[in-house]
Amino acid sequence: MLLDRRRIKYWQRWIYALMAILMVAFLIYIPIGTQGCSGTSGTSQKPNDRITALKKQLQASPGVAGTMLTLAQAYQGAAGQQAVGSSQYNADLTNAATYYRQYLDATKSLTAADAVRSRVTNMETLAVVYSDLKQLGKAVTVYEQLTAMQPDNPDFFLQLGQFAVNAGQTNTALLAFTRYLQLAPNSPEAKTIKDYIKKNTPSATPTPKASASPKASASPKASASPTVSAKPSTSPTP
Repeated sequence: MLLDRRRIKYWQRWIYALMAILMVAFLIYIPIGTQGCSGTSGTSQKPNDRITALKKQLQASPGVAGTMLTLAQAYQGAAGQQAVGSSQYNADLTNAATYYRQYLDATKSLTAADAVRSRVTNMETLAVVYSDLKQLGKAVTVYEQLTAMQPDNPDFFLQLGQFAVNAGQTNTALLAFTRYLQLAPNSPEAKTIKDYIKKNTPSATPTPKASASPKASASPKASASPTVSAKPSTSPTP
């Protein structure tokens, strides 16, 4: 037996009203963590207080990589609460980049699989921070390091190429995209990348024709022939 639609709508209104009241109560009485929806912190500590506490902790125990990483993440989270492009946003991201670099420097000698995975993940994050700061050249550098670490990872070469394009580094982009096509020739992006390579690969400079001399000299001096510039290789150095 079908229910009357008017009765359904009547009860729906009451249910929605009750849900709205519960949501308001939740927002009022439940403290929000410092990292918002990311779930990395369950306390109601303010970002600046957390950063201050972490800096004191690092000052008391210098060289602790875990504290450096937590500080980097705290600054990045604080930046997320600022207006994009504002001075405070850029300052927080700059500090985040600083502590990410410190973390990476402190862990560069570690060889355990978990440590290497953590380094790779946080290098990717650092590249994103640089991108948010519009420091695309630094993002390119990070991905050059990542491709050196994992030379058979097509995603890293794709990201390197994309950052290089945005940074105006065409040669780097060509090398990265060429390697990407070698690793993932049937990828959905293959056609677009092939078109980019074809459009942006410089052609060889033609040799200009020698101009006729109006008068032949008794002992003409041989002129050096202009050298044809070689077509740059688009294949990365193995």
